[in-house]
Amino acid sequence: MLLTGCAVAPPAQDNANGARARLPVPVRAAALLHSGPDAVRGALGAPDLRRAEGTAQVWLYAPSANCRVDVVFYPEADGPKVAHAVARVAAPVREDVCLQMVAARS
Repeated sequence: MLLTGCAVAPPAQDNANGARARLPVPVRAAALLHSGPDAVRGALGAPDLRRAEGTAQVWLYAPSANCRVDVVFYPEADGPKVAHAVARVAAPVREDVCLQMVAARS
């Protein structure tokens, strides 16, 4: 069975110049599920806020009042993975546009 929009993002790769190559920006925050921190940074850049809540790591991206993206990592055997990702948007911003706004800042 193929699920569209739910693919796990591959880890970011360094290009020939040693700079971090950008990964495609997802159209839905849920596409980040099960990704590690490097893959999320590769797609969205560095978060505006990073905090720990128990064993979880919470990243917040906030490019505008109408666009917020929350990404929550929980520890797994092979490192932290996204267990929850949501874009909180208000009109006129759509989720895909919000994610593009986040990625464009870095």
